[in-house]
Amino acid sequence: MDKISHAKIAEVLADAAATLRQVTQERDAAVEKLAALELRTDVEKLASSMIEKGISDAPKDVLIEQLEKAAQEGRLDRLRDAVNLVGPDMWSKLGHLTDDRRHPGGTSDLESFLAGGLGLARTAHKETDHMSTIDRINFEPVTDVLPIHRRDFPLADPTLVNPANPLGLIDGEWMTLNGSYQLVRAANIAAAGNAATVRSFPLWAERGRYDVQAIAGRKTPIFFLGVYEIDTRIFDAALVVGAGAAITTVMQPLKVASVNLGGKIVAGLVGHGGAGDANPIVGYVTRLPASNSNKLRFIQGWRS
Repeated sequence: MDKISHAKIAEVLADAAATLRQVTQERDAAVEKLAALELRTDVEKLASSMIEKGISDAPKDVLIEQLEKAAQEGRLDRLRDAVNLVGPDMWSKLGHLTDDRRHPGGTSDLESFLAGGLGLARTAHKETDHMSTIDRINFEPVTDVLPIHRRDFPLADPTLVNPANPLGLIDGEWMTLNGSYQLVRAANIAAAGNAATVRSFPLWAERGRYDVQAIAGRKTPIFFLGVYEIDTRIFDAALVVGAGAAITTVMQPLKVASVNLGGKIVAGLVGHGGAGDANPIVGYVTRLPASNSNKLRFIQGWRS
């Protein structure tokens, strides 16, 4: 048998190493392409699910691009889990809301995602017994079983849902409908102390929510009908507007007016003055801020 020279063996080994490297590179490229294809399929399914469930009205290609970016940031699994907890058209149906137990920070993981306000800093102001502060969550249902009709209406000015807008809306502000069936603030916020003179409804959309920003010209959620009990930070218990009164007692009626919270003027709650006050009643005090972590608790109750 002929002997194989050392040079020949070295040549064969070099060729084998080069072939092995090429096969490995081709395998890795194939695995990478397969992973990208699987990710694209997952993202497309998730985008379709979000659109079908009414979570987003953004164009599908735009939503896919946003989800792919979320995947790069490692947030896709959390997004998928949150979307899976939402039923079809959940936002437009009768809701049954549970009690006020929360995770640390005042919100659950699902709410944090759907709110879209991750990273928003809390606004720090000194708290008093008569005036609250704007936080990331300002409006929370507290009743154990609470049937509420939530309705979505377009905003007359969609830029108000942009968190960078100094005049931007805060969850818990009070809105009314204009002649074009669009939402506007119930009170003029040019200055504090302007009373709402028409029936109004509380906004239920946290500042910075991506879905609300995307579709503000078509859908913005309010509590429209039903009975509810709420903890709110959007009030000024000491401000007396017109024939109104300071908020001092349980079951005192409430009305809506522009209030100054830490330098930001919003449409919030103030005390109603009773029979001599012509402004609409929107609710009644059930717990005063001094005994409720500086939040005002009230039940819905209209009277013009």
